[in-house]
Amino acid sequence: MAAPAEGLQHDGDFVRSVIEVEAAAKLVPYDAFAGADLAYYLVNAGNVDSAIEWLEESIRRDPTPMDWYFGYLAMVYYFAVRPAESVVMMQKIKEPWEVNLAAAYARLGKMDEAHASVARLLGGFFSLPRCSTGGKRC
Repeated sequence: MAAPAEGLQHDGDFVRSVIEVEAAAKLVPYDAFAGADLAYYLVNAGNVDSAIEWLEESIRRDPTPMDWYFGYLAMVYYFAVRPAESVVMMQKIKEPWEVNLAAAYARLGKMDEAHASVARLLGGFFSLPRCSTGGKRC
């Protein structure tokens, strides 16, 4: 669905890429997948609020939404400086995207959770030092 839009994004024309994807989505207005796919292009064009609307609607419409819908929505919430909602969405995924989850936890000031998320990502191959700054940011 997004082949022309992908090329436009590659060329840096984010506004036209959104126009292309919106036109394609109008052909299948009730397709949750198409709506969720559109969100990717909206975010890249800086339309974070619209991306949230499309993703929330896609999740509502799809009786079995795919994990990546929640992952994208979590990322968009993060970009919208809504880290608590980002964490909630990320926790709905069977295998959370640990880098994104860690970033949201860090933005919330929950460094222990952020470190645990990174440790899961690295599979125990690496140990992070504990933050001991007396409540100051690490």
